[in-house]
Order: sequence, then C-alpha cells, then structure tokens
Amino acid sequence: MVTEIIHICALKDNYIWLLKQNDQIIAIDPGEAQPLIDYIETHHLQLVAIVITHHHWDHIGGVPELQQKYPKVQLVGPKHPDIGEVNVIANKAIKISFWNTEVIQVPGHTKDHVAYYDGNHLFSGDTLFSAGCGRNFECDASVLYRSVLKLKKLPDHTKIFCGHEYTINNLKFSIALEDNNQIAKEHLKWCEKQACTLPSTLGLEKQINPFLRCEQPTIIKAVQKKYGIQSQAPEVIFEHLRMWKDHFS
Repeated sequence: MVTEIIHICALKDNYIWLLKQNDQIIAIDPGEAQPLIDYIETHHLQLVAIVITHHHWDHIGGVPELQQKYPKVQLVGPKHPDIGEVNVIANKAIKISFWNTEVIQVPGHTKDHVAYYDGNHLFSGDTLFSAGCGRNFECDASVLYRSVLKLKKLPDHTKIFCGHEYTINNLKFSIALEDNNQIAKEHLKWCEKQACTLPSTLGLEKQINPFLRCEQPTIIKAVQKKYGIQSQAPEVIFEHLRMWKDHFS
C-alpha cells in the first residue's frame, strides 16, 4: 500500500514520482539519476522498482545509472528497445512490490505509451497534463484523442500525476480559448504561487483542460474561428486544438 507520493524535480521541468511505503520506494520515469540518488541516500530509502510510461530520453535517462547503483531494482515498462530489457512488461493489471496498479494503453504521444492507475492515482506520463495533453509525436491526433478519452472516463476524484510542470502555460492557452472560464482563471492565480502545481484531479481537469472539453460550444467556436472550419466533431476539434497549442506562446 502506498503511504506517500513524493515529487523530485529533474532536468528542466520533469517530475520523478516516488511511491513510498515505509523505507521502500518505487520511482516513476527517472529522467535523471542523481536527484533520485541524492534523495534516496539522504532519507535512507530502498529503491525496489523503476516504472516507465514511455521511451523518451527525459523519462528513462537515469535508468542505466540507477540499475548500476541498485542492481536488484526491478524495471517495469512497455516493451521498447530504448527502454531496454524490462523485468515486467507493463500490460493489464500488475503488482510491483507493495503497489497494485492497472496499466492503461494510451498511444499517441508515443506508440508505446502507457499510464498507471491504481484506483486513486493516475500516473499519466506525457499523455495528459494539467490543463493540457502531450504532443502526438508518433501517432495521428485521432489516436491521442482516443487515449485521452480513456483517461477522461476515470472517476472525478482521481489524482493526476503527470510528467512535466507545464500547468501555467497550459492554463494561459485554456483561458485564451475560453476567456469566460473563471475556474481556469482562479486556478492560474493559485498555480502562479506554487513551485509544484500537481497533483490535479480529473474533476478539475474537466473544467479547465480544453482537450477534455472538445464538446463545449465555446471551445468549438474558438477552433472554428481560428481555422475556418465548420465541423463540430470532438475528434476534429481536438486535432485542431493540438495544432493550435503546438504554436501557442
């Protein structure tokens, strides 16, 4: 049973999430080894497993050094050559030491991307961010859209732990689309005072995240005006939102 979830900052804006029980920890997406090693040694912890959501270097960069330093550590993740040989392939439901979790296949950002959901917590990697979603590097936007829809169906109380601190920029995009979204505006004010804006909740995301709001008239009208399209289909709106966000600053 997870008793505490801790974040460690890595690289420019990555998060390494630590699941803790007593003196044991599971690390999710260690893009860098040294910050995690420092934390382990300072707090006298035992790293029992490394869990990976996808193969991008900023989520796996610390793995070789961690495996060398902690040779008994389990490696859990999707099957991909860049990740290396995993002890447990992430598919369906799995048990990792003290943690039981469902594995959700969420291709889009990458073909191999997975998310981990244990009934209360969602570790979404780069598929779903607070107020945003990842770029579709290896798949069509329609594939990413279907993955985001999978996550949207989880309970509203679900706490969301994503891979990057992008919330403030994402909220600015959200407000540019829906200037009357007071919840997004208030949340932006709160986020601007925080060092870490996570976790979010799925219930909040349904109110502030445009990629979960593709059926909303305000979002549809904004996209139609921007791109001169007539379609109101949520999948089409999502695709154009993703293109718009790619160039938003």
